[in-house]
Amino acid sequence: MSVIDLETARERLVSESAKAIQAFASEHTNEECCYFAFDSDPKYGYVLLCFDTPANSLKTAQSSERSAVERRKKVLTKDYSWNMPAII
Repeated sequence: MSVIDLETARERLVSESAKAIQAFASEHTNEECCYFAFDSDPKYGYVLLCFDTPANSLKTAQSSERSAVERRKKVLTKDYSWNMPAII
């Protein structure tokens, strides 16, 4: 197993992150960013930069809530099989 040079990895992460942020800003000049995060999988050695806008965040939250409401309605009917676990 090879040893990772953490300083080189940090420098690359900072540099590539700055490039990705600049690219996002130039490609989405009229959009506000409300969320920025890293996602990674150390097993495979990749890092993803994640961006979101308020409009997409609201759309996703509303969709999740609609799904949760439908799931609750189903669980609370007398026809639902209570032998099956459900996430409410």
